[in-house]
Amino acid sequence: MSRHPGCQRSVLVVGDGLTAAATAGFLDGAGLDPVVAPPPSRRQSTGVALLWRPGLVLLERIGLRRPIERLGEVVTCRRCLTTDRSWTVEAAGLAEEDGTTRQSTLVAIDRSRLASLLESHVLSALRRTDRAVTAVDPTAGGLRASFAGGVTESFDAVVTTSRPLLRSCEPTPAGVGWWQFRWPDGTQSPPAPAELWSDRRAALFAPGGDGDAGVDVRLVSTAETDAASALSTAALDRQFGDLFDDQPTPFEALDPQRLQYRRLPRPVPTTLSDGGLVLVGVASRSTIPGDGLGAARGIEDAWIVADSLAYGPDEVAAAVDDAERRRRQRAREYVAAVAAAAEADPPVDSGRQPTDGSPWLRQLRARRRLAFGHTRDRRLPPVAESIPQQL
Repeated sequence: MSRHPGCQRSVLVVGDGLTAAATAGFLDGAGLDPVVAPPPSRRQSTGVALLWRPGLVLLERIGLRRPIERLGEVVTCRRCLTTDRSWTVEAAGLAEEDGTTRQSTLVAIDRSRLASLLESHVLSALRRTDRAVTAVDPTAGGLRASFAGGVTESFDAVVTTSRPLLRSCEPTPAGVGWWQFRWPDGTQSPPAPAELWSDRRAALFAPGGDGDAGVDVRLVSTAETDAASALSTAALDRQFGDLFDDQPTPFEALDPQRLQYRRLPRPVPTTLSDGGLVLVGVASRSTIPGDGLGAARGIEDAWIVADSLAYGPDEVAAAVDDAERRRRQRAREYVAAVAAAAEADPPVDSGRQPTDGSPWLRQLRARRRLAFGHTRDRRLPPVAESIPQQL
């Protein structure tokens, strides 16, 4: 039996997270022999990853779903501390397509544990280099990747999670400040998963993935924050303290060295690809960490791109275009699903819950409503059922 021409392609995967590992794993499963390399700059991944059902189902194809469910924590509840509302569902209360109920819908897993699983189940079996990719340039026959130390190599296609490698990005104003840390040991923490909201601020709490990992905290604010106060626990207390109201706050016991801060969004790409260079994961879209959908969407990117490169059109450029078309269609499905979630769960005016507020936070609330919807509705939305197929 002859192989599809796509299986003869040389593909470089540039990245060091879940989306890059999934891309390489799917390509390897399709019969290609991908090479995995680190990006130009690396950022340590900490905290908790939330994996929604579409991503979990696709990871089952490369043997990762069950290990993640075993080492992570199945999310069965959602609490809004602002309105004192809580929704809970049994861990095995949702049926799968084959009629079973053994598998989960949303799983929280510590990123260090996830990194170990990626290493042992996917990356250890692949070709890798420790040399970071510094640039990717088009050539007459494909792409030339430049590596640290002056090494270059040619590939038919390059898939990356690093925005700097794709030059077609346009600047956008930074609209949201985002902080992450682990709730300090020895102090009373909120129930997880839970959240607090105001018109322009939010505090999101996620389980750590095992009994000893504690609670992962993410703070979001649309207020301007200067560099001097961004990593000041006293400044955080002034900005977020009243949001907690009668809830315990972490700021007095928080070690500033354990605090991470970013300003979002970063430049947004005008396209998802440039020739044979393809951008995947959170770098290919505007997102706010903590929405519960980002990891699953990155895995979907990986699945679609791998499928198009392995079994799509014969020409690389046409295969990349096919992947972009399918991804944009999938993005439209998510836009519609988030809009439906926002319509189904409008903000409630309880004296503390915002009735309007920042568009960023309205989007974040709607996305979390979609990701955590199973705890309230006892069913999955259509976008979680219509998972991209093929490969």
